[in-house]
Amino acid sequence: MRRTLGLGALFNLLLTLITLSGAPSALAGDILTEKSAGRKYKIESKAASAEAGKPICVSAEIHDSGNQYGKLRARTDCNDIGSWETFALHTNDKGETATLRSEANGLYVSAEFHDSGSHFGMLRARKGDGIGNWEKFEIVPQGGGWFALRYTFSEGGTTTKYYVSAEINSTGSDEGLLRARKTGTPGSWELFKLHRIDSEGVPPAAS
Repeated sequence: MRRTLGLGALFNLLLTLITLSGAPSALAGDILTEKSAGRKYKIESKAASAEAGKPICVSAEIHDSGNQYGKLRARTDCNDIGSWETFALHTNDKGETATLRSEANGLYVSAEFHDSGSHFGMLRARKGDGIGNWEKFEIVPQGGGWFALRYTFSEGGTTTKYYVSAEINSTGSDEGLLRARKTGTPGSWELFKLHRIDSEGVPPAAS
């Protein structure tokens, strides 16, 4: 006997087909579309690595104080990393933006746009009470496994997109400082590679 679909079943089938046809395709392992819950990465800076002649990764400077606490710097040999160089990737908007959380202190990374001068747009692991606009970055593929981190800053009716740079020419405690400050096309200072760290556990609770 030939069977026919009821109106309710037919409607649900059509709705499913429409949803699937309109959904963006997701590549396996695409970090923009995977919702991370404790996946950990080390972040390699292309410019800092070229300068040092070896892979250099980003650290969260949790022993600094004041508005320097938790600032991110590309300064550590990627083969000798610890919790300071370990970040969990999170998203609360289904992968449209990503947020970094430091394994060293459990805090989210913010872009500090109320600082001035050479610290304008400085990245710091310092936010503990949830993900806000200052903690949301886009991860933009640049080819060869490299990515640029892009932040959209809106204030006073003006919106500007900034790429995160590693300040290789800075000196002292600001050498390799990460700042969201580059407009236009990203160069080597704005290129980073996320290396998955296979380990157990989750980041510590925010404090």
